[in-house]
Amino acid sequence: MAEPWDDQAPPTNVISGEAQPASQAEVLYVQGNPMNAGQYPQTQAVVALVLSVVGLMMCGLCTAVPGVIMANTALGTTKQYPGHPDQGLAKAAQIVGWITIGLWINHRVLLVIGSRRCYCRSLSDGAFLKDGDSLKPRLSHE
Repeated sequence: MAEPWDDQAPPTNVISGEAQPASQAEVLYVQGNPMNAGQYPQTQAVVALVLSVVGLMMCGLCTAVPGVIMANTALGTTKQYPGHPDQGLAKAAQIVGWITIGLWINHRVLLVIGSRRCYCRSLSDGAFLKDGDSLKPRLSHE
């Protein structure tokens, strides 16, 4: 069955004074700064990775904690844009930062345990008087 408009010209739309056929696609204009294809927002993933590695090598928590914070921010950005090129760097910075924090805490705990053992050993060896009479160390010839 033939449609009634098959033998007629398609209806026209008038946009800004010019007649255009209705079959022509409409153009949408977007205000603002649309991102071009392939462009992603910048992240601080490289800085986060550098801070985490520097913390691992020499600075400990001073740079590892900011590195983890920046890595989490970068991961939040990369999750919003699938295929973001900084996603791997941000994840690596997060992993290295947490490893640094864990190693630092482990080191401090072992330091406390070790120093306590040395102190207790010195007391049990009789290096100091136990009765509290004097704080002077005992001499072996007395």
